[in-house]
Amino acid sequence: MAKSRIERDWNMQDDEISIFYLDLIAYRPVSNLIAERTGIQHESPQLIVLKDGKAVHSSTHQAINAAEVADLLG
Repeated sequence: MAKSRIERDWNMQDDEISIFYLDLIAYRPVSNLIAERTGIQHESPQLIVLKDGKAVHSSTHQAINAAEVADLLG
């Protein structure tokens, strides 16, 4: 549901930003590495924004909001 909400509400051009969907339940080592490198523990669903290699935003569940992320990146 969160992924479809982001896709529906997203209004930035694809060449402005790269968006990735990661199935971190199926790939627990990836989840653990992201947590180690960002300091943000995995929750599902979750959106993490990385800018210049650092986590600048994290939201989970109903707090995931495309407009808020677009404002942050704009």
